Amino acid sequence: MHHDAPDSYLDAIRLQPTLLRHALDAPDPFATAAARRLLGAIDRVVLTGMGGSNHSGWPLHLRFAARGVESWHFEMSELLGHGWPVVRPGTLLVVVSHSGASGEVLELLERVPSTGARLVAVVNDEQSPLARAADIVAPLWCGTPNTAFTGTGGFANGALVLHRLGDALLGGSVTAELASSPDAMTDLLDRSPALLGELREAHLDRTVLFALARGASLTAARGGALVVKESAKTPIEAMGSAEFRHGPLELADGALRTFVLAGIGEDRVLNARLAQDVLDRGGAVTWIDHVDGPGQNLTLPEVPAAARPLLEFTLMQLVSVAAAGRRGIEPGRLRHISQVTTVR
Repeated sequence: MHHDAPDSYLDAIRLQPTLLRHALDAPDPFATAAARRLLGAIDRVVLTGMGGSNHSGWPLHLRFAARGVESWHFEMSELLGHGWPVVRPGTLLVVVSHSGASGEVLELLERVPSTGARLVAVVNDEQSPLARAADIVAPLWCGTPNTAFTGTGGFANGALVLHRLGDALLGGSVTAELASSPDAMTDLLDRSPALLGELREAHLDRTVLFALARGASLTAARGGALVVKESAKTPIEAMGSAEFRHGPLELADGALRTFVLAGIGEDRVLNARLAQDVLDRGGAVTWIDHVDGPGQNLTLPEVPAAARPLLEFTLMQLVSVAAAGRRGIEPGRLRHISQVTTVR
């Protein structure tokens, strides 16, 4: 499943459906007899990573919480600095890291052997220190990255790997909900020329930007805001929609634009109410959903619930491309950092 490094950030975004198809066709690393024996002996899960890798763990954390499974979701540096006592015998420590070699990962690997925890590596580089130390290696199948640009493929493929882990621990077949995702992502990206023009003209007309969501869609809001900052050098804040009411709603005026990831069920109802309140107070709303809602609309393909964050994140990637174009810079080009952060 080799893929040459893409030539640009937008090319890397367009490659994502292909990478996800390959990951869907790859063997399930949690389906082996050895993996099932290991998973059967754990009583708690700790999910961790840095940046977008950390955000990817949120939907699985919610799945565990909904079933009463003890689950912790930590940014890795905070886990190392303030939460390490939760890693103990009986813990399944799930580390999501594209490179498997960041500064935080290397420190974590020094500590794990003394804890009695079992280690799952969700990683792209299967020869990395993280992969070599893990009890179970779950490849991301993201191909060869172009390290001059913001990373892209790990979000969707990471979601697939983590839902496979959830299915192994909890039963069910949430992973099956992702089967249509590559085609839906392709449909969305086929509309990218029109979407990018619309985004630059109508949806990036304000100076104060927020990405708001609830539930599993928070993973796309947080990951999406990160790529807008990294790829377009444009400030944007991600937070829960309810949290936005508790203070930041005071920002609503002619400078504010909120990207509201609608979600499903009650989340959609509550988000629509917030969106209307933003509009009533002079702010602007971009409603991201497969059906129209308050404010200006960016339409997603309709997909099963587990797949929604993948489409929402892809659309936020297009927001980052449009924001870079509005600033007159090359989207995704890194200038101060690299894809592998070696300093904690």
